Formats: sequence, structure tokens, C-alpha cells
Amino acid sequence: MLEKLKSLYGERAEDTYASIRALVNAYRPAIEKHRQSRDAFSEQDCVLITYGDFIQGEVAPLKLLRRFALDQLQDAFNTIHILPFFPYESDRGFSIKDYTQVDPALGSWADISALSQDFRLMYDFVLNHMSDTGAWYRRFAEGDPEYADFFMAYGEDDKPADEDLALVTRPRPTPLLKIDKSLKSGKTYVVQTFLEDQVDLNYKEPKVLVKMTEVLLLYLSYGCSMIRLDAVAFLWKEFGTSCVHLEQTHTVIKLFREILEEIAPQVLIVTETNVPHEDNISYFGDGKDEAHMVYNFTLPPLTLYTFMQRDARELSKWARDRLQTPSNQVAFFNFLDSHDGIGLRGIEGILSGEVAERQAERTKRNGGQINVRTVGAETVPYELNTTW
Repeated sequence: MLEKLKSLYGERAEDTYASIRALVNAYRPAIEKHRQSRDAFSEQDCVLITYGDFIQGEVAPLKLLRRFALDQLQDAFNTIHILPFFPYESDRGFSIKDYTQVDPALGSWADISALSQDFRLMYDFVLNHMSDTGAWYRRFAEGDPEYADFFMAYGEDDKPADEDLALVTRPRPTPLLKIDKSLKSGKTYVVQTFLEDQVDLNYKEPKVLVKMTEVLLLYLSYGCSMIRLDAVAFLWKEFGTSCVHLEQTHTVIKLFREILEEIAPQVLIVTETNVPHEDNISYFGDGKDEAHMVYNFTLPPLTLYTFMQRDARELSKWARDRLQTPSNQVAFFNFLDSHDGIGLRGIEGILSGEVAERQAERTKRNGGQINVRTVGAETVPYELNTTW
């Protein structure tokens, strides 16, 4: 762990290591209460993805979810992925204001813990960004020295050059630099990769990694079985590069894996990276040191293509030639769509760009919507917001 931290933070690595080690030791008793042998996943396992408030009634939604799952779902699902259940500002939970609390409108940590007694649970770890209405960002904006470098802020004189900004891989068409005139530092711009109220955390500041490690440990203490690393590919920023899939990002994931192996070896890391296939599988690492599972983002659009063409040859060829894993300790997390719909980047390099355009047109004709992303001066389809 220390060597990884040295590669990220140089002379600040020793202090960062000491802080992380102190947190691990502090949380160890609560986490090890849940320690157990890891059950091997297979094609027999099925994960339900749901928002925490899909079932509503006279008691807290999380209590109703548990009641419904016990009554109706045990024969079908053994794991439940509850989409972000924390206080949030927008984006249906993914613009988090407080990582440490359960949204009171949904229930409490006691409800989450109760559900974890009956089902394996996957938690979302939204670690690239947080809401600009959250306490961390407000303290940053107000000039609190403890949070001075938690986010990336620039003035007119020191902001990244336009040509460097143009290199950044974008999942959205909005500007990468957002104007915030409330900053007491006198800076003008902050970085936001996704939506305008979702401000990117600055992992070049070791305090951010320490704070997010504490969030991870908190989640482990409440009995999660799987940790979904949301949008993790964009985590580390180096302007002048694409700012996606950087070596430092992989190093952070490996750090988290090392912590899990020490105190919660039964918990699985699942990376969510809506990117081309070869980039996606890079998050397996060497098969033993990074993600246990990666979302299989090629499967949904390639399956859709198969139905539209009434021809399974491309799907069969891909399954035969490209689904190898670097070890038998990792696996693909197979799905056909998610809360975002059907991502399209997984077919880049496998099918022509015209396929995504045709799928987008079909979706619009059927009443669905399209998320787009920026490529140079153009916008291209990114996600099909539709159902099968």
C-alpha cells in the first residue's frame, strides 16, 4: 500500500499511509463482524437493481423493499443493488450531498443492515464527484483550509489551455469548467465531468483519498457484499491527457482492493466504466489486484444490434474471441441495461459508428430519449434511455 501511495503522492505518502492505516484499524471491529468466506459467483447468481423508493406505502421505503423482496424475490435474486440511497441534490441520487447518511426519505442504516441479513447488497460508491450543495463543497467554497484542495479550482490566469481541455474524454456535452462566483479564494472555475451541480473531487490532494477511504470503510461496516465504483474511469485528472483510464486511477482501485483483501475479503469490487471493450477490461488488472468484476458494457448494444439485424454472427464472434479474463478469479458483470439505459461505447471498435446512430434513431422513433457526449466539436449518441 505504501508503495502505491508513494507513486501517487511522493513525500506526502507516509502521512497518508498513517492516516489510512489508522482508519482501517478503527473500522476493523465493525467490518470484521461481517467477515465470511466468499461465495463464488456463477451464472446462477442474479442481481436486482432498484432505487430505494420504488416501493412506497405506510412505512419507510427500505422497510417495504425488504418486505417485498422476502415475499416475492428470493427465488429469483440473491443480491440487491440499491442505487444511491444517500441525501442528494439531483441526478436521481448520483449528485450526493452526504456520503455517510441514508436519505431520511428512504429509511436508515438500520434498514440497510436488516436487508443485508437476507440478501447480498451492492452499494454505489460515487467517488468521482459530489453535489455542489454538499457540506464538503460549501466548506471548500467558503475557504475552509481543511477543504482547500478538495476540488479543482482555477482563475482566468491559471485555467487549463483550451487545447488541453479539448483532449479530455467527455461523457456529457456540458462545459468541463463551470463558473462559480461564490468561491472565496478568488478563483472562477471548477471542474465538472458530468452534470453542472456535480463537482469533481481532486484526488491529487491526499486528504481526498483519505476521506473517501473512510467512506468505503463505513460502507463495509454496514455489511455490503459488492462495491460498485461509479464512473471510476474519470477519477484522476491530468490536463494535457484524456483524463480517463489514467495509471493513477488504476492505482487507487488497487489500493481499495488491497484494503478489502485485508479486512473484508468477501466483498467484491465492480467497476462501472461505459467505455470501449478493451479499455473496460483493463480494470481487471492482472486478474488478482484490481476489480473482481467489470460491467460488460458491450453486451447490451451488441445484443440490440443482433435483434435489429436478426443476425447473431457478430455477437457470437465477440463472445468467442473477446470474453477471456486474465484469471479465474474475475468475471464479467453481465447486464442488458441499467438505470442509465443502454450504453453505446462498448461497441466502439467492434461495430461501425453508423450502428450507434441507427440504434439512436430507432430509440427515438419508439419514444425513447438519447444522452449524447462531446467528441471534438460534435455530439454523438452515448446512451439509449429506453427499455427493451
